[in-house]
Amino acid sequence: MESFRNVDEYLNWFASLFVNINNYFEEIGTRYSPKIKKAIDYISKNYEKPIDLDNIAEELGITKIYFCYLFKKETGTNFISYLNNYRIDKAKNY
Repeated sequence: MESFRNVDEYLNWFASLFVNINNYFEEIGTRYSPKIKKAIDYISKNYEKPIDLDNIAEELGITKIYFCYLFKKETGTNFISYLNNYRIDKAKNY
């Protein structure tokens, strides 16, 4: 923890921390293309239901192959792994 000589130093540090956190979340929000954002949103709203590549591709209006390519390119993982990990994380919260 940094040591502060006065309240102004603490407030400046806190303000810079807030700006850094805000920038981080803005970057995450712009990291994915609209189609992949929509797919991730679809997963978060429907993870308790059966979801497969046909559902997602149809929802996005693209082919399964193109969806798989985009998803892997932008997220660094394949769709099934992402979906399974998302469900596991949700289950841990319960």
